[in-house]
Amino acid sequence: MAVTLRQNSATSVQTIFVRVLILPAAVVAALVVILAAFAAEQGRSALIGGGIGLVASGYSVWRTFATSRPTTAQGELFTLYRAEFGKLVIIGALCALAFAAVDGLKVAGFLGGLVTAVLGGTIAAATLTFELPEEHRRQA
Repeated sequence: MAVTLRQNSATSVQTIFVRVLILPAAVVAALVVILAAFAAEQGRSALIGGGIGLVASGYSVWRTFATSRPTTAQGELFTLYRAEFGKLVIIGALCALAFAAVDGLKVAGFLGGLVTAVLGGTIAAATLTFELPEEHRRQA
């Protein structure tokens, strides 16, 4: 049923990408501007953290929605677990790289950008609505 929802949904993959990536990116941009007005290093750190969160969310959306998947419930669950685990690995690796490579990275700004991007993408994905095909709708 989940594959059928993906194939017949009025919500396209492009719409999902826009909602799950562009909207959180706009919120991260607003956070960066606000933090940069008070301290340039905090704004730069928030930009780096937000970028990491958006890259990880982009991978998760791509892994979940962009390709066809198995039709079984177990296959769908495996796809979601794989996407989430990959997202966590990407976040961990890029955070380690950022703290090792960037001098003067501020933890508060970095975590603010990272959490804003990841939570924004998660909330946007959780609030997506799909139209069920006729054969899966219940008669009231």
